[in-house]
Amino acid sequence: MTEGGPRAPRRSRRAVLAAAVAAWALLLGWLGYRSAREDPPTAREQRTAEAAAPVVDGAAAEIARAAARLAATVAPAADRREPCEITPLRPGDEVSRTLVVTSPAADGPALLRALAAELPGAYGVTVYSRDGVARRFTADAGEFVAVRADAGPRALSVTIATGCRPRAGR
Repeated sequence: MTEGGPRAPRRSRRAVLAAAVAAWALLLGWLGYRSAREDPPTAREQRTAEAAAPVVDGAAAEIARAAARLAATVAPAADRREPCEITPLRPGDEVSRTLVVTSPAADGPALLRALAAELPGAYGVTVYSRDGVARRFTADAGEFVAVRADAGPRALSVTIATGCRPRAGR
């Protein structure tokens, strides 16, 4: 004897699993597409050297404004664009600018501390000292552009660098 009437058709577990995997894959594909189109870069390798150059210009202008508030002078020492390798098969470029900051009123370490204090808080300036004397500061100008200042006896050498970035069109 059999109990009950005819059985209702059941979906197989495989069909449900396949539908769930397909829905998940579509969701991930849509999220990936949206992220690639709308989200800002999360690593410097996602922004070309050309796209980072305006950030270098902005950081140099910010340092010049901060130096002017300290009655210091800024002289450009070098602009560089050097080839580098992101990976062995992916070439890139590093853009950097070096500035020399001098002040008749302060020696290098005192000028370094004063300049660090004048930069915007968003730069996250960190001053490094040895034996109580400020020797260097590092900062982040945004978009993965680094600022580094080294104190000499009478002047600062400030380098703004992008790090190795892909070339345009690659």
